[in-house]
Amino acid sequence: MKRIAIALWVAASMAFGLNATTVTVNTPGTISTLISSPASVTSLTVLGTINAADIYFISSKLTNLTTLDISGIGGVEAVDNGIAYFAAQTSFDGGVLPQAAFLGNTKLTTVKLSDRISAIDEGAFAGCTALTTVTMPAYADSLGAYAFSGCTALTDITTPSSMYKIGSHAFSGCTSLQSVKFATANTRATIPAHAFDGCAALTSVTMPANCRSIGDGAFLGCKALTQFTFPTTLRSIGNDAFKGTAITAADLSGCNQLRTIGEWAFADNAALASVKIPTQVTSIGAGAFFMDSAIDEYEMAGALREVSDYAYTGVNGFGSTDVALHEGITRIGKYAFAYWTDVVSYDLYADDIELIDDHAFDGNTGLQDFRVRATTQVPPLGDDVWNDVDQSTVLLKVSDDLVNDYKEADQWKEFQIEPASSAESLADFTDVKAYFSGKNLVIESSRTIQEVMLYDPAGLELTRLRPASSKAVVNTEAMTNLFYIVAGRTDDGHRFSLKLIRR
Repeated sequence: MKRIAIALWVAASMAFGLNATTVTVNTPGTISTLISSPASVTSLTVLGTINAADIYFISSKLTNLTTLDISGIGGVEAVDNGIAYFAAQTSFDGGVLPQAAFLGNTKLTTVKLSDRISAIDEGAFAGCTALTTVTMPAYADSLGAYAFSGCTALTDITTPSSMYKIGSHAFSGCTSLQSVKFATANTRATIPAHAFDGCAALTSVTMPANCRSIGDGAFLGCKALTQFTFPTTLRSIGNDAFKGTAITAADLSGCNQLRTIGEWAFADNAALASVKIPTQVTSIGAGAFFMDSAIDEYEMAGALREVSDYAYTGVNGFGSTDVALHEGITRIGKYAFAYWTDVVSYDLYADDIELIDDHAFDGNTGLQDFRVRATTQVPPLGDDVWNDVDQSTVLLKVSDDLVNDYKEADQWKEFQIEPASSAESLADFTDVKAYFSGKNLVIESSRTIQEVMLYDPAGLELTRLRPASSKAVVNTEAMTNLFYIVAGRTDDGHRFSLKLIRR
């Protein structure tokens, strides 16, 4: 009995010794000769220099491994021996953690990677559902597509400042991921397509400095994300980029290089209350703010020429019952302003409009007053533009010269049509006046002027003031235009627009 007990103790000691193992690989590709019972190893520390053959052995043979520390290795050597270790790949570059290296490993919880690793290839840790902690290489410059996709236990990640290339879906489906930090020293990184798609627990994102683009679906479905700081260097926001998130404000006003906001970019965001878009944005895609009914502050880009299909469906007036659409718009898309049930009045600058498309104002059941500022044409219409609107109760004010044209035009003729004088057409039926006094442009009213915007003839916003008084003064010394457009609103909800010539 005593001999049996001693034998069992020795066997148990040997097994326990292999549970936490440190090996030094002097010749790359030989780790298999250093571990005799791979299935017994749960924690492994590797020193020396390794290659893809060693990584394959660790990944495929150490079936109970939970902790891997390769932070102390001297490097990962290149190998090309005709053997397909991962995903039919037979040639492996030096310094790279191979693609699919630990794909689908459901035991691994902790990984420490060496600073000698310069790149993590595609799908390297995809589907590692137990992985909670990753120490990234300090000098790695690239992270492959799907690298950590589906790591459902991962709670936070910090990328090194050297990492500027990140593949699509890199962290998609990481449902426990709460915090992401991109090193602020990184000046070349972009957020790729679907990088954090489906990261439902994500609440904190520290963006890389000088980030130029946020890709399609980058934060799609990140329903816990309430705050987001947009880098001022942004040039584009992709399709579906923030669809289904919970961000409360999209302040893009400082993004002076931003030109495009993609389709459905902020759609289905019930918490979004404030949107500020810089004037140089020329494209806002279809459905960009679809069903964002909480928006009560919105500053629209003055350079915008087209209101895309479904762009503002269900937004319901930006928190206002009186809505003015800026001059220069050439098309209003399908369902663009549909279901704005609280809006009472629209003010439309229509001389440039080539088409108001199907169902553009569908479901505007509260509409009482529609003003069209057009002196040359009756804007063309698509089908059922005012579907579900009782047009017979809505007052349509149009230019004197076009009254008869409106009365004969399909759909337009259903309104109560009333002429507006030329002065009214330009001055918004208020007593606002504007004039030049030396280098200053002065805007005055008997009402309190809440906001004034100054545009050039192309619709480019030159300045914006919130005087909250009966008088606003704009210094135009640095402005060289001959013609100007002044637009704004008073405290009682009236909106005004004036065209001026500097004499």
